[in-house]
Amino acid sequence: MHFIAILGLVISIGSCAALDQSPSGKSSWTGKLLVVPMDGSHWTGVKAVAEEMGRRGHTVIVVIPEFSIRMGPGKHYITKTFPVSYGQDLFNQIMVDHVRELTAPGQSLLKSVTSKVDFFKKIFNLMASTTESLFKNQELIEFLREQNFDAVLTDPALPMGPILALNLSVPAVYMLRGLPCDAAATARPDPPSYIPRFFTQNSDRMSFGQRVMNVLVSMLEPLECTVVYWFFEEVASNFLQRDVSLDEILSTGAVWLMRYDFTLEFPKPLMPNMHLIGGINCEIKNPLTKGDNQAHRGSRCQENNFLSRNMRLTVILCLVISIVSCAALEQSLSGKSSWTGKLLVVPMDGSHWTGVKAVAEEMGRRGHTVIVVIPEISMRLGPGKHYITKIFTVPYELELINEILTEHVHELTTSGKSLLESVTSIVGNMLKMFNLMASSSESLFKSQELIEFLREQNFDAVLTDPALPMGPILAFNLSVPAVYMLRGLPCGLDVVATACPEPLSYIPRFKTQTACLLVSA
Repeated sequence: MHFIAILGLVISIGSCAALDQSPSGKSSWTGKLLVVPMDGSHWTGVKAVAEEMGRRGHTVIVVIPEFSIRMGPGKHYITKTFPVSYGQDLFNQIMVDHVRELTAPGQSLLKSVTSKVDFFKKIFNLMASTTESLFKNQELIEFLREQNFDAVLTDPALPMGPILALNLSVPAVYMLRGLPCDAAATARPDPPSYIPRFFTQNSDRMSFGQRVMNVLVSMLEPLECTVVYWFFEEVASNFLQRDVSLDEILSTGAVWLMRYDFTLEFPKPLMPNMHLIGGINCEIKNPLTKGDNQAHRGSRCQENNFLSRNMRLTVILCLVISIVSCAALEQSLSGKSSWTGKLLVVPMDGSHWTGVKAVAEEMGRRGHTVIVVIPEISMRLGPGKHYITKIFTVPYELELINEILTEHVHELTTSGKSLLESVTSIVGNMLKMFNLMASSSESLFKSQELIEFLREQNFDAVLTDPALPMGPILAFNLSVPAVYMLRGLPCGLDVVATACPEPLSYIPRFKTQTACLLVSA
């Protein structure tokens, strides 16, 4: 449970999701987070998370070498330094050589490649030396082992953190933009005919020649990773006292916080334990406090806006994420938390109910109070073993639902209709469905007794499918943060609400049956 809470906080801080928050931002429960950062620009985001976690009352210990480019002490975390076999002069020399390489004009291809290889060799030798120095520091390693950390936050571009997390048997949270050979560790699909390879400067819209080159580069990546990381595997094997590969080490990561934005870069398949936190992060325009009835006017996006969160909501959100994505989270055998919260579920009927019901059941099974609000007449909605059902009356009968479904099936299975007949039939059936949804929403909002009951519950979050706006409207009225579970909205409301970039030249439109691969260059 401690790891779940730590993970929820890290995700909420890293992604800056627009969630309800307490004025102090501190939780009644405090955990322990070990941070093993990478130097340079990689340190910026990790430091912000470490500072914010410490500010919220958690014990945060950051392990850094005595010499670095940017890393150092902070106001809200504890720093543990360890000696290394190099001095500041080596850093300065590497950076001078790098700047000279970037600014030198008119270099031949051979000279340019040689310079870059030499620079990266120096960098990785430095990283390997740092890793070896830490693992040989028995006093510091023993101190870290005694802390019983709940999670390790690290950047796997420097494998020192993942190796240490594996040795300490502590779940690792990775914060990175990407690795040239991370696909094997995450087990995500990575077809070279579609996914651009590292350093090729290709996009997902490649010509035939680019695809051929992309495939060739992908064949060299295993060799590249072996050459770059072989020393880390040797150090890790000595430290862990068994043979171990980099893939095995990285695959133990519980969650990958990816610092890139899916809509601004080329598409990459995501696995259940991968979360996008970079590029587009959200800022609350009008933050709500508990019981505040002012209108929440939505959110717009801004990077590195680290806001305080209500701890109860954080745990609720993290549990929802973990259940939906089946992320590898540490939990007790019973799966129940020592703390229990309140979740309101406002589902949509039909196939949309399947996933939401599974979350409602699991949240209830874990000891949380889950109340599901449903109409008295529906296709699939109904009671469950682990949640409470609250029913409201509606002005229609089951026959109307059956009629709409029958017409829908008839439309799907009937051939030979003219275009006008087909469009008229589809539009007519959709109007009936949306009228039914509107009628259901109106009936709920007119049920003053039920609305007052829900208001008195002081829910920590609302789980809903925004395809039926009844849930978002109710969450808005109750001043409770909403967690949306959806595939998408046909009229682009989800894009507008999230301020997500959606260039028409690249993003296929709903119902057009086009895909990224079919868009001409």
